[in-house]
Amino acid sequence: MSRPREVPTTVLTGEGIEVVGFPFAISSSGGVDTIDGDERIKALIAQVLLTSPGERVMEPEFGCGLLQTLFEPIGPVTTATLQYRIRRALNRWLGELIRVTDVQVDDGVALGEGYLEVLVAYEVREQPRAQRQLQLRLRRE
Repeated sequence: MSRPREVPTTVLTGEGIEVVGFPFAISSSGGVDTIDGDERIKALIAQVLLTSPGERVMEPEFGCGLLQTLFEPIGPVTTATLQYRIRRALNRWLGELIRVTDVQVDDGVALGEGYLEVLVAYEVREQPRAQRQLQLRLRRE
């Protein structure tokens, strides 16, 4: 099995290849908004977390199915399953860029009914020992 390739969308400009911002936006100069550095990594993580497997035609296994679990009852088993699926998906699709150090899923009891919070702690492989976090708060309706 071949190693999964990096996921971002790219655009060829006069300066070279740049990563298109996620979500897609138009810059103040009228071109496609691009990102780099920490924002690029956070955008890639968000893409993996918020994409359901089967959603992308050319990459049917891409994603972790986080949004599919929003309507399921959240308990210890679901929380543990989510943590496993998130870690597995990030390691598969972004393992060359980041090392996931922790995944926490909060069922929303402390936040109020109807919320799901995911916290991903990671290190960028090019800059080890610099701990970073991405926090997503999703509303369950």
